[in-house]
Amino acid sequence: MFRVVRGCPDADEVAAVTAVLTAVAGRRGRPAGRVVPRRAGWD
Repeated sequence: MFRVVRGCPDADEVAAVTAVLTAVAGRRGRPAGRVVPRRAGWD
């Protein structure tokens, strides 16, 4: 699914990887990236 990129990755690849990581983190209930946690006390 992921391929090794030498040098600077393309913006599309960065967005794709970020989306995948965000989705996985969302399923686990953990905030990732710019996702704001909704737990009390984290504001």
